[in-house]
Amino acid sequence: MKLNRDNGKRFFSKPFYALVTVFTLLLTAHQGGDANANDAAFGGSGATVYAVKENRVRMEKEVVLIRYNHQAAGPRGDWLKKWLADCTFTFINLTDKPVDVQMGFPDTQVLGEEFGLPGGKPPVWASSDFKVWVNGDPAPSAHKDVEPLSGLEIAMPKDRRAPLHYPGAYIWQVHFEPKERITVSNSYAFGGGTTVQAINELMRDKTSNPLPTKPVFWEKSRPKRCEWDFGNSAYSWVDYIVTTGLTWAGPIGEADIAIEIPPYMFPHLLLPAPGGFTMQGGFVRWHFKQWRPKSEVALFILIPVPQSDCEELYDTRPPLFDTLQQAETWVGTARAHRFDRYTVSLIRNAYLAKYGHRFNDEKLQDFFEHQHWYKAKPEMDLKAIPAKDQHIITLLEQLENSLE
Repeated sequence: MKLNRDNGKRFFSKPFYALVTVFTLLLTAHQGGDANANDAAFGGSGATVYAVKENRVRMEKEVVLIRYNHQAAGPRGDWLKKWLADCTFTFINLTDKPVDVQMGFPDTQVLGEEFGLPGGKPPVWASSDFKVWVNGDPAPSAHKDVEPLSGLEIAMPKDRRAPLHYPGAYIWQVHFEPKERITVSNSYAFGGGTTVQAINELMRDKTSNPLPTKPVFWEKSRPKRCEWDFGNSAYSWVDYIVTTGLTWAGPIGEADIAIEIPPYMFPHLLLPAPGGFTMQGGFVRWHFKQWRPKSEVALFILIPVPQSDCEELYDTRPPLFDTLQQAETWVGTARAHRFDRYTVSLIRNAYLAKYGHRFNDEKLQDFFEHQHWYKAKPEMDLKAIPAKDQHIITLLEQLENSLE
């Protein structure tokens, strides 16, 4: 990945996927120059790991909680640990026989200098502090290299192929008795990513997976002079890879996935993927049943940019809707996805904060005091707010009053 720098800030030019569901693996055990039949059949060498499809075991349920690591996100924090994940999976052996499965958690690499480490350092693994439990008991795991699928194409039956493009994986062993249910839990840290690529470029790239859910509020409007150019915004992201769950038999029975919203973040700058999400209680949440995922789960976070000749917007105006049409589009999304009242109230109150309103609600006051553009005034005449912003406030208030 190429490192881009802008005003001393580090960004990444391409997304990397740091979060994945567990999947099945086949470990080869080739020693020296001789290989037994299994080694030859699966084309392995050394201590490499292959992804295979496991038709004897089904993933009945997965519960995933991704939290923002406040300590790691500070100026002296470890950005490789910006996010913390806790995942719990319930599996069932579908057969009447014992089954031994080698499970794995895929991992990828990032260049050390992209995270501010000294130049010339070798790549580092994206995931860290990885732990695994089986039925509540700690289980040993090992980090292995992953062999690409191409080496298996001839020898492996078509229904057992699972093309997963990751250079490494944590692996561990699980034994199932006939018809047994087993709970597997993982926890780990990772960094997410940030890029200077414009969000509109990502959305035009039909090969990207995932893509933000449409409609996006700015797509039908062109920014005028000294307005926010949302389509050209850079963005960061946090993602969770779910298509690896297809390596198990049948669909995933049930999945609950939640990503914590970073602190002091405006909700309209959050673009979840795929659809079917809601935004409540400080989290973006998804719930699926009998699920065969076609795309990954992600939360894209806009880093707004103004028109190129109006950089003073950074210090003087919040990145809010510039037109009523933008607000109406976002209100439609919020209503369709059952956002909660507090989520909507943050944007409505931002229009008051824009003109210096001081809030009696301590939570709201704290939120806006962490916005660099906010300058509270001893007194503020609400009637002085321009008509355009008044219309947007009324629209958001109507939505807020209709929500739980």
